[in-house]
Amino acid sequence: MSDDEDRPADKKESMAKTKLFVAVGAEGGSLAIYADIADSERPRYRVISVDQAPSLLNDEEGGLEIRRDSGWLPTWSAAMECLGRYPWPHLASTYVDPVVASDLWTALQSYVERTGRPLSAEALGRWREACRIPEI
Repeated sequence: MSDDEDRPADKKESMAKTKLFVAVGAEGGSLAIYADIADSERPRYRVISVDQAPSLLNDEEGGLEIRRDSGWLPTWSAAMECLGRYPWPHLASTYVDPVVASDLWTALQSYVERTGRPLSAEALGRWREACRIPEI
């Protein structure tokens, strides 16, 4: 048994070296992908959504947020599948780490092809800039 297996789960969790890879803003909420890069050979990913849209909250919940956390996912593909539950390409990119910019751009194109929902010129331009994709 390795030292890692001997540690309680909360100790393993606290050893995570977390880095923000993608942040998407929306009116009243946000989406983010974080990566645990402690093991550079096998990073893992977490998708977190925060929704503070008043239309989704009842009177007793006023001011509260709805937070969803995917938990750690084993691959970038799994993180993109989780993010794909949301219309993220149609929202505002607020941060894209250069390490994942090319992969995110590919995922954005796949999302549009899969859903058949084209992006506005403005949204496409924002994502192109965030992912550092030159104009053609």
